[in-house]
Amino acid sequence: MKIPTTTDIPQRYTWCLAGICYSSLAILPSFLSYAESYFNPAFLLENGTSVADLSRFERGNHQPAGVYRVDLWRNDEFIGSQDIVFESTTENTGDKSGGLMPCFNQVLLERIGLNSSAFPELAQQQNNKCINLLKAVPDATINFDFAAMRLNITIPQIALLSSAHGVMTPTY
Repeated sequence: MKIPTTTDIPQRYTWCLAGICYSSLAILPSFLSYAESYFNPAFLLENGTSVADLSRFERGNHQPAGVYRVDLWRNDEFIGSQDIVFESTTENTGDKSGGLMPCFNQVLLERIGLNSSAFPELAQQQNNKCINLLKAVPDATINFDFAAMRLNITIPQIALLSSAHGVMTPTY
């Protein structure tokens, strides 16, 4: 009987060891290859003119701030379509929001049925001021889908004005 030596052991496991090495080499680079996209704006340079600022597009799905006509939904109930001012934000607003946060004023808060008198900081705000609903109303959520132009607002029932279900205000 031949006693195995140290030179016999690597030959026995050569194929198994080679398979493990090759598979780890194939998997390992995918974990290490994270990098942000960068497009050199100098490629757009024409006749020495100034180059456009492309930094907004480096982050992916970010849209310009402005006024957008959106469908307004409050607690899964359609309120109506309205032009709303959106501002760019660095807060986490979701994948579909385009990096935008809606700017609420007293008229819009009244339209969605928010009881502004229950929140003293809202009652003191001026009509034309941009109000951050997430900071003003506890447990409120905003989900804006830019592709569908749909603004979903979830507000706790205690923060809403009490009215009969389905009643529309005569102004709208």
